[in-house]
Amino acid sequence: MSRDKLTKVEEKKLKEIMSYHENSRYRPYKHISGGFVSSTMVELTYNHIIMEHQHGVQNDVENRVYTEYFFINRHTWDIKSDYKWEH
Repeated sequence: MSRDKLTKVEEKKLKEIMSYHENSRYRPYKHISGGFVSSTMVELTYNHIIMEHQHGVQNDVENRVYTEYFFINRHTWDIKSDYKWEH
C-alpha cells in the first residue's frame, strides 16, 4: 500500500477533524461580513499530516487572518496543536 496518498478511511477521518476545527472556530465570525474559517492539508508523509487552519475577517474595513498548524500522526491520529511548521 502506498502511503503518499490518503486511504479512504484516512480521508474520512481527516475530513471529520477539519470539520470539527472549522465548526469550533466559526462561531465568532458567522455574523461578521467577511468572516471565514478554512482547513487545508498542507503536508503528507508516511508518518504524519500537517493541517493548516485559517480563520478571521477579510472585508473592506478589516483584514485579520489567524493561521494555526496541526500535526496529525497517521498511525495513532494524535493531534498536536500549536505546531510550528517550517515550510
